[in-house]
Amino acid sequence: MLGLPGGGLVRYSNYMNINTLDEEATLSEADIAARMAHSRTIPEQSGAHYVIDSRVELPAVVDDINARLARG
Repeated sequence: MLGLPGGGLVRYSNYMNINTLDEEATLSEADIAARMAHSRTIPEQSGAHYVIDSRVELPAVVDDINARLARG
C-alpha cells in the first residue's frame, strides 16, 4: 500500500440520494439495496482501497491499515 489509503462508505454516501432519515424510512429494502449497489460502484471504480457498507465496519478497516503499516 503506497500513500494514503482511500475508502468509501456505501450506506450513508451522497450517492444514495437520500436526504433525510424520514425519506429513508419510506424506501423498500429492494430500493435501498439497489441504491447501495450503485453507491458501492463509484468508490470501487475510483480505486478505493476499502469500501464498507456502514461505520460499524470502520474499526476493522483501521485494524487492517495498522497491520499493513506495521509490516512496512
